[in-house]
Formats: sequence, structure tokens, C-alpha cells
Amino acid sequence: MNITYNKNFLKWLDRQNTADVDKIDDFIEHLETKGFEGLPGRNKNSNEANSNKRDFLDKAQYANKYHLWHYHIGIPTYIKQNRYKKYEFGDYVSEYILHYQIVDANTVKLIKLDNHKPFAMPNEVEISEHLKQLALEAKFLFSKSL
Repeated sequence: MNITYNKNFLKWLDRQNTADVDKIDDFIEHLETKGFEGLPGRNKNSNEANSNKRDFLDKAQYANKYHLWHYHIGIPTYIKQNRYKKYEFGDYVSEYILHYQIVDANTVKLIKLDNHKPFAMPNEVEISEHLKQLALEAKFLFSKSL
């Protein structure tokens, strides 16, 4: 699996503490070597928004349009149980989630780390930065092949 990011994500990552960067690195290494199988945290399609909210359908369509997902990264730590439920490995939750975009069957683009509550999907500016970066990468690769 190929993992990509835009300049803003890399700039943001450079300002984070070592423990958080290590968890993001672990996620990246896991995807590169094993794909999505066996991740400890909950990994969800972001189209599964809260159906009790009035804008549920709009959010689900937005997530589908941009192929948005989010992963419970374990920052600051994984929550393995609360007073109502014990979470199983592969379904651990955390305060922070890593938003990403599935670009194609072999490519994931990291967008941003964000607090899970309240849940807010990446905005179009954050996503378009990724799309702009992809276009630049494609143009560069195409020019090299000529």
C-alpha cells in the first residue's frame, strides 16, 4: 500500500510530539506492510455519520464523494473499555482520529488528525490541497515518462 500526504500534513506532523508521531508512523508502517488487516483501532468509512442528525445524508454523500475514512489512532491512548462496553482488539477507540482518503486500491492519502468529538470531516480546502498535490505528482510523473 502506498501512503501519501500533502505539504500541510507534513508541516503539521513536524510540530507534533514524538509519541503522537510514533503512533502515526506505526499506522503508516502497518498499512505499507499488512494493509488494513489487524489494526488495533477502529477503522471506519466516514459515511457512517450519526443518522440522528439532520444533515446525515449530506455528510454521508460528502464522505462518499471524496472516499473519506477515519482511523482511531490511539492518541493519547486507546480506550479499551468504558462503563458500558469492553472493546475488542481491532475496535479500540481514541480521543483523536486520523482522517484519510482512499485514492485507489493501493493508495491512501493522509489528510489530518482531529479530535473525534465533535466529529468533523475534512473540509474541501483540506481535501483539495490533496487533490492539487496529486495533480502535481501526476504531471511530474507524466513529464518524466516523455
